[in-house]
Amino acid sequence: METHPIIKALLRFGYSIEWHGEPGSRLCIVSDPDETFEGRGADDRKAFEDALARLAPSKIARALIERAASQMPRAAGSAEVQVTPRPDMTPRIELEHTPAPPSGPRDLKAILSDLQTVAARVEAGIPEAALMAPPLQKLHVLAWISRARALEHEANRNRSASDATGAIARRLTTLCKTWWPGSVRALQLDATPERATREQGLPPATKWLDVAETAEARLEQLIAEPPSDDGWRDTAALAAPPDDASREIALAIRIIERLVGPIDTPPGNDAPRPLASNDELQLEDAAARLRWARHVAPDPERWGAAIGRLRWLVAQKRGSQRLARLLDPGFVPRPSWDHEAGAARSRLVALTPPPDSGPELMKWLTATFDAIDGPTLASRLREQKTVSGAPAAPLILSIQEADLPAGDRRLRRRLRQLHALMTGGKAGEAATSTQEMTSTGEQPVLHVDDESAAARPTHDERIFTRVRAKLPDAAALFVSNREDPMLRERLEKALGWQIEWSTAEPRRVAAIAGAIGRGKYRVVLSATGFQDHSTDIALARAAQSSNTLYVRVNRGRAAACARALARELGIRTDDGEEERAAG
Repeated sequence: METHPIIKALLRFGYSIEWHGEPGSRLCIVSDPDETFEGRGADDRKAFEDALARLAPSKIARALIERAASQMPRAAGSAEVQVTPRPDMTPRIELEHTPAPPSGPRDLKAILSDLQTVAARVEAGIPEAALMAPPLQKLHVLAWISRARALEHEANRNRSASDATGAIARRLTTLCKTWWPGSVRALQLDATPERATREQGLPPATKWLDVAETAEARLEQLIAEPPSDDGWRDTAALAAPPDDASREIALAIRIIERLVGPIDTPPGNDAPRPLASNDELQLEDAAARLRWARHVAPDPERWGAAIGRLRWLVAQKRGSQRLARLLDPGFVPRPSWDHEAGAARSRLVALTPPPDSGPELMKWLTATFDAIDGPTLASRLREQKTVSGAPAAPLILSIQEADLPAGDRRLRRRLRQLHALMTGGKAGEAATSTQEMTSTGEQPVLHVDDESAAARPTHDERIFTRVRAKLPDAAALFVSNREDPMLRERLEKALGWQIEWSTAEPRRVAAIAGAIGRGKYRVVLSATGFQDHSTDIALARAAQSSNTLYVRVNRGRAAACARALARELGIRTDDGEEERAAG
């Protein structure tokens, strides 16, 4: 557009300028991908003056713009313009003709489609991000919202694009209130790329697209950084995992919801009530259970919500210092989380005297067996009193195996061990399993019979079985940025499909999209966590054109594939409320 020098200078700087409205009430919009200034006036000249005053409110800013404008060569045939400085230093612009400049943006429909893709990538990435440490969760949120804001600016803040971006921002805000990873100011309406990168310690950026790419690169670096495991440092301490992760997580959630509030809704603005020492011990127990079950959590989003509620509690200056330490991604227990979880339960059970008789005593004894090793329990019971103040030892010694629930061999075995230890037996003679007792005599017992554990399918295996029942055979393509023969073999075995593998190098994307568009595959598993945005869009459009099931599996882990396939096929991934409340 060849017109007045200030407008030409702004166009050279990358701004677009548009006029809208009826005569007598004109709106001028001066914008670039990262900021927008609006001015209103009776005509185009006054509307532009108003927008320019907002864009350059200081004397030095106006002087720099005028200097740049004065250096712009006047093009032949351009409109006659006169700039007259006003007493308040605001440039006064006399325009003979100010037609709306051709902005040449991409088709709005394509931009809105890209925003839908961003929303889909968010949903696909949530299960894995829920299990990550807070710094990586914040980078995920920053990358997602930055992609959306870049598209919103590309659409010149079109109402539909702004609504779509707002919906993504609200979803991410809810996630932050659920996971409680810390501040992500890019979600705020007045956020800028500079402040967003500065907050996360990233290299400075002036455009939202640069922020997204920088955050994604940093995320990739942290995920691959040894010995970090999704930002956690405790991988070695997770062995051996709990035999029943659902039970551990359900117990932890039960404690959290009773003492802190429901995890399925974001916390309110009211500060949590003060906690008693017994409450703090229970929450430490819950934190240890959650950390122990991280690698085998059957429902990552529920796990993330539970540990997020504990983070919120610590952020509100409630909870013990030990609770904060148990939530620290850098904390590594010694020798393992198995031992740490048992120690938390030991401290908790130690505060509870045994009931005097009846079913409550059996429940107490069962819980105590799960929490404290035999020698420690025997030593305590020799001196402990019951709820009524009577000596506990005679009561425990009077319990017979016939008094215990029928068929519970583990409970009967533990009772025999306890009686032997309380009457002078040795721990080495009483123990029948190395899993029940370490060399220090402190290992907690929390397992089922080995044969039963080995025969029970994992949560992911149950999901794969449901997927295979609904889609028993499929020509499938897995798209990633790297080869992974082990993952391919595992998925083929779990699904019973033949899976073709393809690496989405830039020079191959068109060929991959072409094969998908021709209907070569029934299912495409796309590891979008390793792909750039344009690759995901190209593959998704090709799949849509051929009615191919396109499944975003984030970073492609087997558990993520199972859950993503179930989501796309409308298959339940939980095992019922009874499993959540098990234990």
